[in-house]
Amino acid sequence: MLKKSVLEQAQESAEMELKDAKRRRKRTRKFVQDYHDEIDRITGGMEVLAEWLIGVTIDVNSASLDLKYAGDKLVLQGIFKALRKLGYVAAKKPGEKDAEFVCYWSHPDSDMRIWMKFCSTVCKRIKVGTKMVEQDVFETRCG
Repeated sequence: MLKKSVLEQAQESAEMELKDAKRRRKRTRKFVQDYHDEIDRITGGMEVLAEWLIGVTIDVNSASLDLKYAGDKLVLQGIFKALRKLGYVAAKKPGEKDAEFVCYWSHPDSDMRIWMKFCSTVCKRIKVGTKMVEQDVFETRCG
């Protein structure tokens, strides 16, 4: 027999999740208080890109503002232009034909980082070659 019933285990799990949520909320509030001015500055500097913004979250574990965008090459160029104008530097540059680009941005005068994920909305499937593959064939037989 189980030492604890399923109900007791579920109750303990729920209590732990609530404690974790309270800790995350407290850390998120502290992050917002610490970086309020910088978040406002970023918001204003990236207002022209708001149409393509998918989501913004705060990752308290890595102390970063997480931005998610989708669009075409011009949107990605606009993101780079806006963040550079705000004084941020990207950790890497996107590949020419990447469908997705992820990187951290840092500022020399702030310890807050921006994590950005960009997904292209203009990808297309193209044939790049043909290959022959030997593959086993199975069928189901009963009896």
